[in-house]
Amino acid sequence: MNTCESLYCQIFLNTELNKSDIIKGLENLLNTKSTGNVIALESVEIELRDNESFEQKLCKEATNRFLYFPYYIEVDPFPEQTQENQIDLVSKILEYSWSSGFEVVASCDYEEQLPNSGGYKQKLT
Repeated sequence: MNTCESLYCQIFLNTELNKSDIIKGLENLLNTKSTGNVIALESVEIELRDNESFEQKLCKEATNRFLYFPYYIEVDPFPEQTQENQIDLVSKILEYSWSSGFEVVASCDYEEQLPNSGGYKQKLT
């Protein structure tokens, strides 16, 4: 049995879009509506947040530069969420983000089960 804590995921996101446009894209992807920067699904809550560690220079030059991207998405599961469904959801968000031209990297306990190992195997430009 997986705990919610082990399924939690942060997706670091680098784009010049504003939060409103990012949320609109996620709403379209997930076929739902948000309340502010939060999308509540049946078994998970998704929240787009400003990254307090955002640094323009480090975002472009640091070794682990994704840690300094301007935004991150919290994918916070409810107790009934399964690992398979969580991986599918995070994968869907990653694939959508990459196809939209965003730089994204997921940080979670199951990165190796995600496309491009959650972005770690994808070359960041």
